[in-house]
Amino acid sequence: MERAIPTTCSGGSDIEPPLVSIIVPAYNQASRLAVCLEALGNQSYRHDRYEIVVVDNGSDEPLRAVVAAWPRARYLFHPEPGAYSARNAGIRAAGGDVLAFTDSDCVPHPGWLESGVARLCAAPSSVVGGRVEVVARARHKPSAIELYDRFTSLDNARYVAQEGFSVTANLFVRKDVLMQVGLFDASLLSSGDKEWGRRARSAGHPIVYAADAIVEHPARHRLSALINKRRRLLGGRCRNASDRPGVDRRHLLLTAAGSLRPPIRYVRALRDRTDLPSLDKLRIFAVEMAMRCVDLYEALRLSVGGRPVR
Repeated sequence: MERAIPTTCSGGSDIEPPLVSIIVPAYNQASRLAVCLEALGNQSYRHDRYEIVVVDNGSDEPLRAVVAAWPRARYLFHPEPGAYSARNAGIRAAGGDVLAFTDSDCVPHPGWLESGVARLCAAPSSVVGGRVEVVARARHKPSAIELYDRFTSLDNARYVAQEGFSVTANLFVRKDVLMQVGLFDASLLSSGDKEWGRRARSAGHPIVYAADAIVEHPARHRLSALINKRRRLLGGRCRNASDRPGVDRRHLLLTAAGSLRPPIRYVRALRDRTDLPSLDKLRIFAVEMAMRCVDLYEALRLSVGGRPVR
């Protein structure tokens, strides 16, 4: 059921909720994008008060036809590599007073948009991060890879509370606030959400959490996908530091050294998870040991001039 939301947001009133632009960067994965768009098309928010802006970031797969199936969705092609660059293109094209961000492999719950906008409108100068649930294909029988991805990925409640940012898989902000803070740093391959969130806080815009604004994110279930993510994040962090000569090389050396240290803190974190059976903890630990080997290999490869992976 569609409902109007009483609001103090820019562009809204007690009768008309604010116009929202949902920005979705996409790179291949046409089938996942179709699922995402179906979920976005079935939001409880008034359908005449939101649009969907899909930014194709140079895909090899034909995404335009997938987007065309949804009347409230617009297609943009933005070939410059990088999800943050694609999000910036979506921001420039957005017509809404409020911007909502999610990813093309996410599935927002029906009340996601309504809950996120309501939380934002309660504190219009804030930035809102919602809940991200990492889900396995067979929810009650996750594989070791899926268990690991759920344990290590997208704990947005902790990111908001402890690290002062929200992931862009579930983020709400007024457009005028975002333009005051500035666009995402398009040069970053990773951690652009963290960098932007810290800029927002420095500009006086607190990051708040909306536990009932929920999107589901599929857990990675292939080892190759997990390895690629680990390599991409390390390459992105190395590149992020490259404006300070020598810092990137030191970061690589520290990463290599860290991969060889005993994982005492990791073992403690697993021990404290009383919701996980002992066998699942062992499976997660085994994957972590494999990922440390990936870190060591990638740090050494980059240190001799290898290019970061996308």
